[in-house]
Amino acid sequence: MNSYRGVSGQGIDAYMVELFGSGYTERLSGTWYGTPYSLAYVTAKIPVAEFTAGWPTLKAKVRGWRCFDPRTGFTAFTRNPALHYATAIASPLVGLKKPVNLDSVIDAANRCDDLFPDGPRIQCNIEIGGAPVPTMQWMETLRGYAGVILDWRDGEYHFLTDGPRMPDWHIAFSDPDSDAEMVDLPEIDLTSVTARKNVIRVKYTDTSVSPWKEVVEVVESVGVQASLELEVVQEYRMPGLLTRSQALRYGQERLAEHQLEKWVSTVPVADEGAAVRVGHVATLRSPNGLNNEPGRVLGKQNPSVGLWLLRCRHYDPNAYLEP
Repeated sequence: MNSYRGVSGQGIDAYMVELFGSGYTERLSGTWYGTPYSLAYVTAKIPVAEFTAGWPTLKAKVRGWRCFDPRTGFTAFTRNPALHYATAIASPLVGLKKPVNLDSVIDAANRCDDLFPDGPRIQCNIEIGGAPVPTMQWMETLRGYAGVILDWRDGEYHFLTDGPRMPDWHIAFSDPDSDAEMVDLPEIDLTSVTARKNVIRVKYTDTSVSPWKEVVEVVESVGVQASLELEVVQEYRMPGLLTRSQALRYGQERLAEHQLEKWVSTVPVADEGAAVRVGHVATLRSPNGLNNEPGRVLGKQNPSVGLWLLRCRHYDPNAYLEP
């Protein structure tokens, strides 16, 4: 049996030439919606005597791509979503063809591998196929499994785990002694209690049955359980989750986010804002409603010289208590 891994420039299989003649020149490469790639394939020699009952049934187990793990220095099969996310970003076929900061990948991969009684915090086993969709849609899908915030700086992408973190900055209005001074009052969008999601539905793949099937794990707030609140539902489709316990944990984490995080804000700051990183936590103070409130930085823009706009979400450390 001769096997090939679909590497670029792989040769022509000698047995196929023997079987079909010198005119056989197929390298089993092709294009996927205009993007060239090489196929992995296997040829096998089977004695004619074994064909008496007809052609044999061939089965293959698809294990996906190998991912580089900076913690070990090896490239191997894995279910760690942070490693898949980093590999996808670097991929010239389905990703962004951009480098990823390896130290930040290590932090994210370690959090995914945190051990619970039922196994790692989260694993990913998902197939990406069919017609292509915008690259960032796939990136966002994998980001949801990896549990990271993405930040492009210094010529590479950085992963910042969306987990518990001590404040990195203190940002205040009209206070030159703060780490970064607000140059104008921030825009604050409050989330009313009645609008907060209180029912989380997680669709996952149940592998405890055969054939596998998609099922739903539902997580409700205490108020909904006691029939004291009207249901406000948020659904997450996570077919890469293969066990009920991981779907339950994912749902509990999302419910905590929706219930405890109360506002988002666009905060205009001066030049010092250049040093603030996406994923950082800052305490924010302004006379229009922020009283040393902690906020997670989700994004930043530099619309003009001396001005940075920080998109922040209310940060409550209780949202990250392990379920």
